[in-house]
Amino acid sequence: MKKIFIMVVILLFPSAGISGEKPTPDEVKKVMAHYYNGQGKGVYIVDAKFCADVHDSGPEKHNCKDEFKNNKVPKDSTAVLWFNFFGPEDDKASIHYEFKNDGRTRKVGDFTITGAYRYRTRISIPSDRAGEWEISLSQELENGDIDLGTFKYRVAEN
Repeated sequence: MKKIFIMVVILLFPSAGISGEKPTPDEVKKVMAHYYNGQGKGVYIVDAKFCADVHDSGPEKHNCKDEFKNNKVPKDSTAVLWFNFFGPEDDKASIHYEFKNDGRTRKVGDFTITGAYRYRTRISIPSDRAGEWEISLSQELENGDIDLGTFKYRVAEN
């Protein structure tokens, strides 16, 4: 239980972990309340990175491998958008994503995540067309969708 609490604080308050600044008790209470009682209220994207792949084993298992600098992806390369989600325990989140290239929808999809203080996953991203791309994510809830954010990348000719 103590390890989960420490990980939640570090993940949701990364500056506190890096700078040594301790989160306030009220900040910690909010995180704990959402983790234990926030079912149906939405997940958070703690981190997202464009990567060549994800580690399959070792101490970096499930983490981004070979992050693309400046979100610039070489044309026709294998690439993923890696996520670290935080969501209430015993909850499931239906996530919808939409890829656009130069304003035109090129790919849509859905995936489901379960509540966790550190749920890491990835989606393969298209790299077959040069240009500006964006990926919009939303979570479907009973009373409407929550916008989880938009992530931009550029596919460049080799």
